[in-house]
Amino acid sequence: AWTEDTVTLKQEAFVKGEKVLLGEIALIEGPNAKQLATIEVTSSAIPGGSRRIDAAMLRARIHNAGFQDGSVTLKGTPRVTATTLSLNLSNEVVAEELRNHIYDNMPWAIEDAVIDIVAPIGHTVISDGEYMINWRVNPAYKYLGQSTFRGEIIVDGKVEKTIYAKANVQAYGDVLVSNTPITRGERLTNKNVSLEKRELSSIKSGVFFDFDELNGAIAKTSIQGGQIVSPNKVMAPKIIKRNQL
Repeated sequence: AWTEDTVTLKQEAFVKGEKVLLGEIALIEGPNAKQLATIEVTSSAIPGGSRRIDAAMLRARIHNAGFQDGSVTLKGTPRVTATTLSLNLSNEVVAEELRNHIYDNMPWAIEDAVIDIVAPIGHTVISDGEYMINWRVNPAYKYLGQSTFRGEIIVDGKVEKTIYAKANVQAYGDVLVSNTPITRGERLTNKNVSLEKRELSSIKSGVFFDFDELNGAIAKTSIQGGQIVSPNKVMAPKIIKRNQL
């Protein structure tokens, strides 16, 4: 019988996306080549996996697409191995992606922070394409100490996989510290208080980052030398003393 279109099957083919198209696994010639190429054959294997497709299945798909028996000639191998293209994200790549996210969102300068990351073990396999990782963390996390981050891997605009990684952020900043012992009622000035770099995650109470924040405060209790000046240890100066009008 005379045919107009010829479909020559490949022995091995690499496909992309959720569906295997006829044009990905065969060379197609004829006036209906474009229409034949868009026929959905079957679902793709997982990224990096392979699926074997028989010629008999392809004949049925071509027939169901509206092509009469005998109008299309099938040639080539009787069976195609279709492998889904993939990308392998190493744990080093995942860790670097999370590190960059933390750099962009933490309130600390990069040079003042130490970040340790525990990424998923081994490789994370995703579909081939343009990808990004959308990281999320508990809104209460202040980028100090340890927390777990949830990463949505988006490939070509679609969420494909979710991963988890842990990060421990240690930040160092200049805070006000007493130079010498300060007695109760003593005014805090730049003579008895100075800025020192301290590990912020180890500080359990509030701190002052600038002399202007003290605003002439006095010690509410005794403060030892070298101790961090916290808000609960100071109070505003009394302008009017007891029994004064």
